[in-house]
Amino acid sequence: MQWLRQAPAGRQVVTELAEGYGRPPDLQGVRACIKAVRSHAAPVGDQMEATFLKAGLLIAQWLLKVICFAWRSGIAHEAWKSAVIAQLYKGKGPRDAAGSYLGISLLSIAGKVYAAT
Repeated sequence: MQWLRQAPAGRQVVTELAEGYGRPPDLQGVRACIKAVRSHAAPVGDQMEATFLKAGLLIAQWLLKVICFAWRSGIAHEAWKSAVIAQLYKGKGPRDAAGSYLGISLLSIAGKVYAAT
C-alpha cells in the first residue's frame, strides 16, 4: 500500500507501508516498549534517559503523541534516525589493528521505542 505525504520544502514523498503497519501505534504498545528498555541504558542523541521514560503514564502518553505525529507525517526526530558508532577493543590482538575492535551502534532510547511500535 502507498500513501502520499507532503514533505518539507513542498516536495511530495511516496511512502511504502508494509502489510500490518496500517494502524498507528497505541498506548499499550508504547508502554510495553518502554518497559522492555534497560533502565540504565546510556542516553544518546536526544539525551532522553530510560528512567525518565519509565516515570509513569503521563510520559508514555506524551511519547505516544510524539510517535503518532512522526508516524502520520513521516518526519521523525533526527536523533531517532541516527546512531553513534563506538569501537570496543575485543581484548585480543594488537590495539592498532582495526580487526581487534568490535563496532557497536548506540541508539536513542526514544528512537528504540519509536522503531519498536
